[in-house]
Amino acid sequence: MISDRAVEKSQDELACNAARPQPVSLWRYSAALVFVAAVIANACSYADIDLWGHVYFGEAMIRAGRIIAHDPYNYSVPGHLWLHHEWLTEVMMAAIYQHCGIVGLKLWHFSVTAFAIVMLSMAEGETGAPPPIQFGVLAAAAVTLSAVMQFRPQIFTYALFAMLIFLLTRELYGRRSHLWLVIPMLALWSNLHGGFFIGLVTLGIYTAVIGVDDLLSGRGLERAWRLAALTLAAAAATFVNPIGIECWRTVFVSLTDPLAHKVMADWRPIVTVVRESGAHGSDNLLLELWAAYIVTLAISVAVTPRRDDWPLIAIAAVMTAAAFSAIRNIPLPVIAGAPLLARHLDLTFQKLLAKKGELANPEAQDTSSVQRMSIAGQSLIFIASFAVLFGRQGLLSAKLATVGEYPSGAVAFMKDRNLHGNILNPSQWGQYLIWHLAPESKIFYDSRFDTVYPQKVLIQYLDFFFGPPSGAKLLTEYPNDFVLVITNSTAYRTMLEQRSWRLLYRDSVCALFAPAGSRAAEMPGLPVIGKAKKVFFP
Repeated sequence: MISDRAVEKSQDELACNAARPQPVSLWRYSAALVFVAAVIANACSYADIDLWGHVYFGEAMIRAGRIIAHDPYNYSVPGHLWLHHEWLTEVMMAAIYQHCGIVGLKLWHFSVTAFAIVMLSMAEGETGAPPPIQFGVLAAAAVTLSAVMQFRPQIFTYALFAMLIFLLTRELYGRRSHLWLVIPMLALWSNLHGGFFIGLVTLGIYTAVIGVDDLLSGRGLERAWRLAALTLAAAAATFVNPIGIECWRTVFVSLTDPLAHKVMADWRPIVTVVRESGAHGSDNLLLELWAAYIVTLAISVAVTPRRDDWPLIAIAAVMTAAAFSAIRNIPLPVIAGAPLLARHLDLTFQKLLAKKGELANPEAQDTSSVQRMSIAGQSLIFIASFAVLFGRQGLLSAKLATVGEYPSGAVAFMKDRNLHGNILNPSQWGQYLIWHLAPESKIFYDSRFDTVYPQKVLIQYLDFFFGPPSGAKLLTEYPNDFVLVITNSTAYRTMLEQRSWRLLYRDSVCALFAPAGSRAAEMPGLPVIGKAKKVFFP
């Protein structure tokens, strides 16, 4: 016997489904609104701390005509194996920079960002939600993504993940999706960035949930076997890679090294970020926007549950858990949840209207307004968006702003005096130093924590820069010619106590030391007190 509650629920679903307008993709309704979302997602772009390294390494590979498998830029573990999982992105960035300069890099970055937004828009279009809801969700996703869509190889992970979500959403809702495209996509992805494993995890979740649902529904496992074969083929495609199995070793090291996760800023758990940044930290604004997005998604799905959404719900749930474990994963549930949020917000609104009796005659609704925005309206939106993109965001400007502080004064000091050697340095400045001072000078450490440096070196690095004064033993264990530290840091105070080292240069950002008795320490007029300057790439 069917309960009254079940009958009522079934009637509500019929009313909601009858009231929904014909599927109209936001891309078809108004490409201008999709462009607006792409401009929003591009709004917070800046030169990442590793941009200098990505371009420099790419240029080195272009000159060498091969992947550089052993690191030539450090002296702490010279010639150590380099798990170069981002090689293709770096070659691409270097080639663009060589031929088109900073403007070319900006156009590349905006193109990849726009591709991700278009894929999200197309995924939402498969749900049949009205264009206003699609645009609202797309704009909310773009705002949240804007903080992480930077000049880094993982921008390809976010873009290709969005494409994967589109393909799966289209397949889930019964339209031909050409899902075989995941095979060449994973082959390309594994050469662009180590985040390719996220695509395989997503395919695995989708396959497992489809299999369980089909089994419970008595439909058998034919579709699940097909998806499993596709997933295995996509996994095999990741070995179409000049570094072979090393691309998987990169993934394993990244996921299993707890010490690196404590040091790398974007590998920190959300709880840690909130605790460290305080009530007014810039990271907290991103987290608040993200939390609002996820909570809205959860509520809308709970209010209007649909069994056919189980695969996408499972993917979004796993990606949300991944975001809690590492802040760099915040974009993943935003991307995975976009089509779900669009669909279930629509269902929620329709359910509320149906209860009020406003959908008693859905055939009488005027749906002409959702066919396509007028050319005049789209033209105005395009003009305004281009004005923001070229004006405020400076897409065609030859300057690329940075966030944070860089040792530009110390670098200029060394260049002016022709000083070269091994530099014991903070990791965040490592690739900036490589760009400006290599190959004559080598660094101790940089932000390639899990792809170059063994854990022993990381522990020594942490002891010196963040530990007790006993960390000063690092000064005698390696052939350090210079020590570069952050002004007023623990390491700076440690260096001031070392009688065998002399201060050469200092400003409000950094301080440079050299061994007493060295040529650098014997120069007249020391120490030089400089003034920190705003840094632009390069």
